[in-house]
Amino acid sequence: AFHRLDARAALVWWDDVDLELNGRLDPRVVSYNRPTDDPTNQMQQATVGGRFTLRREFGRATRGSVGYRGEQVTWLEAHEDDKDRLPPDYLTHGPELILERDVGRRLVVGVEYQYRIQTYDETAPEGAPQAADYTSHTGTGRLGLDATDWLSLSMAYGFSRIEYAKAGDAEAQSMTRGLADVRGSSLAGVVRR
Repeated sequence: AFHRLDARAALVWWDDVDLELNGRLDPRVVSYNRPTDDPTNQMQQATVGGRFTLRREFGRATRGSVGYRGEQVTWLEAHEDDKDRLPPDYLTHGPELILERDVGRRLVVGVEYQYRIQTYDETAPEGAPQAADYTSHTGTGRLGLDATDWLSLSMAYGFSRIEYAKAGDAEAQSMTRGLADVRGSSLAGVVRR
């Protein structure tokens, strides 16, 4: 049987220092060419991670944060067929930097940079899918708007540059991709005084 669980614990030491630990269990689909709800087409993924963030305000309208985030992903055997098809475990970690500035009463402009390192377990079983370690640089520009007292909108656009290491017979490769994100949130029905 597969399980789904998401647990988080956060600790705020001082106003400007955050520590967050999290754990997740998720069923993952093996192949989208087969029924996704078939238990023989799923694997159990276990994730444990954490984040440390130091936040600082630079005057009334400008703030920033610097942090480090990491996550260890492990695959668990749910049935006897899993032994030879589990992907290798991996560790993802790296620093991140965020700067934001208020432009007027309702508009926030920000930039974000993340560097990520992902390394795969080299002791994966024979027949497991091969995976290449990689590093990535991601830069994003963000625009946030409090359109009304009860509606917030956020838009972001950026680029990510990924450098893959050599894996098996495959040569090292790199790629660049664009990232876009649009979000909205509403406090309709909540009275602010």
